[in-house]
Amino acid sequence: MPKLRPVIALLATMFATITSATAQGVFVNFETPQVRPIATATVGGTEYLLACNTPDHFVEIYDANTASAQDAPTFLGRVPVGQGPASVRFDPVTSCFYTANYIGDSVTKVELTSVGGVLGWSLVATKPVGEAPADVAVSADGTTLYVTLSDASRLAVLDAATLAPKISPALLVTASNGDTFAVKEPRRIEIHNGAPWIANMKGGNAHSPFLPDSPTYDLDLWTHDLATSVTRAVGGLGTINAGMSFSADGKLYVVGSMARNELEDESTMRDLTINGTGFVESWLWVVDPNGAVPTVTSSRDLNLSAAGNQMAAFRNCSQPMDVALLENGGGGMYKRRRVAHDHRRPVTAPAVSQTAPLGATTELLEDAGTALPTSAKSHPTMNGAGGECDDGMPAPDGGG
Repeated sequence: MPKLRPVIALLATMFATITSATAQGVFVNFETPQVRPIATATVGGTEYLLACNTPDHFVEIYDANTASAQDAPTFLGRVPVGQGPASVRFDPVTSCFYTANYIGDSVTKVELTSVGGVLGWSLVATKPVGEAPADVAVSADGTTLYVTLSDASRLAVLDAATLAPKISPALLVTASNGDTFAVKEPRRIEIHNGAPWIANMKGGNAHSPFLPDSPTYDLDLWTHDLATSVTRAVGGLGTINAGMSFSADGKLYVVGSMARNELEDESTMRDLTINGTGFVESWLWVVDPNGAVPTVTSSRDLNLSAAGNQMAAFRNCSQPMDVALLENGGGGMYKRRRVAHDHRRPVTAPAVSQTAPLGATTELLEDAGTALPTSAKSHPTMNGAGGECDDGMPAPDGGG
């Protein structure tokens, strides 16, 4: 055994060297993706912003009512959660928020209270859930929690009260023309009419496959009605499907990127970069979720105007990651100018109070996430907050 000590010491030295080389300050750079890192929570009649501080394993809380075009919302405190929170969701039924902890393979539940106008929090539990949980959604009655497991291509269904599994994590698959396809990397999830809707981060194109005998992979959205056990899938969207949101009238808005993988000629790709919007295009899709087969009813290259002209360079949207809808209650929508983010601190920018055509009814971001406080609908300067990423992008239709 004594002869092994020099080897052990050498390995320990090597590990220490590797650790010091990969660490950044007190953080280890896991490069954890942020999926939905911003949420709003109304507790005791006051609205708050919840923001994932992903590398520090906390959720930060801000007073949404103190934000303006000049000032960030007031910071109130930090709540410890699991490792690498990628998403946070608030449930108004139970006054609890939940996080999907990507690095920790866990979910966290925290209860928020208000006593005398003072916000308080209580950590209920952090429990293991499966491989790389990316996003979390809560049923309308607050009893069921849905968690996408991005590395396992599965969906976990939990008891929201105890975080115990209700069923074994289901593999997200669908059949087409005799072939079975799985969702490669499920991240974003929304609940619509009681059914989970999941965006495939690594979607497909409906172009010819590279290998003659291989089936075409084109699976972008997946949904399953738990009451009827009917699974439906949607193709024809992006190679990356990053963010989505349901409008009040039931339409689903999705943003992401489209890589032109079908192009093989170098001169064509060069021309696409010079005269088009690049090899990887930024897109918005509008999906009608009803019917046996949900359909894409409209779509738009975000770097082209409604007339099909290229946007000015400063208005380009290079990587849309989330979409938020600001609706006026009468079926119409308003677009917002932009959302920005400054070093893990959510900030805001002035609103644009103009109605927008179909192609511009959304706020399109380079940010990882976005949230709309209720006050944004009436406050001239309150616009929500972006996630921990780069500055937000201007609205891509050239308005405002």
